Amino acid sequence: MVPHVLSAKHAKELVMAVSYRPGERGFAGTTRAAEYGARKLTHHLTSGVYEVCLICRIGDPEGVKNAAEIAAVEGVDALFVGRADLAVSYDKSNFFDPD
Repeated sequence: MVPHVLSAKHAKELVMAVSYRPGERGFAGTTRAAEYGARKLTHHLTSGVYEVCLICRIGDPEGVKNAAEIAAVEGVDALFVGRADLAVSYDKSNFFDPD
């Protein structure tokens, strides 16, 4: 779960950071996730898609405005509404404020 996701661009950067899609993330086949070298490279690359979950936390007005676009980014598995963060960012004194 990543806090303060503000835009689809930020969400796309996060997808690249948590997945082995071509591009940004480095690979080490000797980590615990790769069973310390026991997993075959192809198995590790493909199973990571099912073993990693990217949750973008919405806790800012800009994130609220862009929530639908963030949710539409391929590789984003869920959005989490940070009710306390939102209350503070909207200068509210009640977590249950209807706004």
